[in-house]
Amino acid sequence: MGFLPIAMQAKVLKEKFANLIKYDETSKTLALIQNEIEKIGEIAICTAGTGDVPVAEEAAITAQFYGSNVKRYYDVGVAGVHRLFDKIDEIKKQML
Repeated sequence: MGFLPIAMQAKVLKEKFANLIKYDETSKTLALIQNEIEKIGEIAICTAGTGDVPVAEEAAITAQFYGSNVKRYYDVGVAGVHRLFDKIDEIKKQML
């Protein structure tokens, strides 16, 4: 028997362990559902365009898993720079 494609593996894991794992379709990540942990700090995750969202979501999910609060700012590059300026004060707070 050969290896199952990644999508099939994720499907099998979701079906068999639905109460133990959380699968995010955008980032293609599986996370173990754990007891709630105290969140400390805040991380801003910014992307220039929508093509960066899968990697940004992977980073956000990883940071949350390890106990960070996460704020997402997507599509704030040159074409969406007005979205960046709308949130710049909020983003600066994450840098402190």
